[in-house]
Amino acid sequence: MLAELTATPHVGVHRYTYNGDKEAKLVVDMEHSLDNELIYEGHVKQISKNEISGMRSTQGWVDKQYIYFVAQFSQPICSFEQESDRIATLGFDTSSGKSVVCKVGLSIVSEENARLNIESETAAQGFDFDAIHNATRALWEGELDDITVDGGSLAERTNFYTAMYHSKVIPNIANDVNGQFRSHDMSISRVTPGKRHFSTF
Repeated sequence: MLAELTATPHVGVHRYTYNGDKEAKLVVDMEHSLDNELIYEGHVKQISKNEISGMRSTQGWVDKQYIYFVAQFSQPICSFEQESDRIATLGFDTSSGKSVVCKVGLSIVSEENARLNIESETAAQGFDFDAIHNATRALWEGELDDITVDGGSLAERTNFYTAMYHSKVIPNIANDVNGQFRSHDMSISRVTPGKRHFSTF
């Protein structure tokens, strides 16, 4: 299976190309943790033949971290097997050779906002992975064109632009496209129009 990834500010976009299996599988695991976070609650559920949603609340480097998601698929879900509330295996018929494109909207407020983020940022491209990738690449090229370097070796220029890229990865935009974000006291707030709320500096 070939997995390709791209993104918009609030949406991760995946393209999975399987080896022609009649039913290709994709596992959604809300129990997985990179740093042994305490998981308070979480779930994943099927909403329609092309959509799932879910959430997770954890304690990691801060307490009560909420993340909600909605995932929409270019191909219908043929099977949905739930190992637990937090783990599901999805099946897709890829015998025609078509890839499965998945758009995952994220929000720290709600599943509704996660869905709104998808609709707002990817409606024009639909499930055209390459169009979304090219638009994102153009944005990154614009960011990296802020400074032009002359001279130095290829390795030095690569090192410079890699460091410049890293300087722009964080902080993360924490508000949704409608301006809402979850405050540290768990209340839902809204940014002033034209402004953004960032997670960590």
